[in-house]
Amino acid sequence: MFPTVELDKSGIFIETHVDEFVTVNLAIYVAEERKRIAGKEKKPLLVLFEKMVGFDPKTRNYTDQILENVSAIGFYVNCETDEGKKTKELMEGFYEITPYPVPVKIFDNKTEAIDWLKTLI
Repeated sequence: MFPTVELDKSGIFIETHVDEFVTVNLAIYVAEERKRIAGKEKKPLLVLFEKMVGFDPKTRNYTDQILENVSAIGFYVNCETDEGKKTKELMEGFYEITPYPVPVKIFDNKTEAIDWLKTLI
């Protein structure tokens, strides 16, 4: 299933991924969708990974373009499986040691992720 992007009523971008490997083209596509929805206005972003397949490391070369209208990122990772738990652990480690231009936090609870992002609106 292709990712979807929406702007919820609280002003948070919601980006949903199911079974995708996130390529550069896919990352740029969802960034363009956010711009189409909200222009260049910066908003917090909730990224929902129901099943995480992976990221192309080349997406890092496009960080400025991909995050043009993002003020913070909350990642929700479904941790009902061992794969999900491992993904969350890897993401936490990556973002802990890798500087990022916006605040980033990884969650296994969608409500907590939304609540955190609302504090950044």
